[in-house]
Amino acid sequence: MKATIVTTAAAAAADEFISQCARVIRVQTQQRYFLSAFLSLLVRNIYATRAKLARSLARSWVNTLECAAVRLSMQIKAITLSREVGAGWSKELKRARSTEAEARLSRRKRPFRRKGETEQDGNGSVDRWK
Repeated sequence: MKATIVTTAAAAAADEFISQCARVIRVQTQQRYFLSAFLSLLVRNIYATRAKLARSLARSWVNTLECAAVRLSMQIKAITLSREVGAGWSKELKRARSTEAEARLSRRKRPFRRKGETEQDGNGSVDRWK
């Protein structure tokens, strides 16, 4: 009877832990370093839980936690990969925009001059900017 109560309590705790992990992953997808730290913490918790549960409780919950860790790590990898791909595209877009701006500036007929500044062309005439 006592083992059943302990097993049920451990099962409820494991379920809550898994749902909290999923919730944290959904909320914190934008913080890559947080995710990697969270994953290492998750693995440490799994091994600590395994050591405690292996003495008297069923090993199925440990396996469930390990499966959850594998699923979460796959989600983290997918999120990280999609962010890296997105970052690569935005870098390319910025590069294209800057080259386009440089091309526009080089197509201007006259460079920018300050008022009163002079310029001498090849014929010896002086242009004064107003």
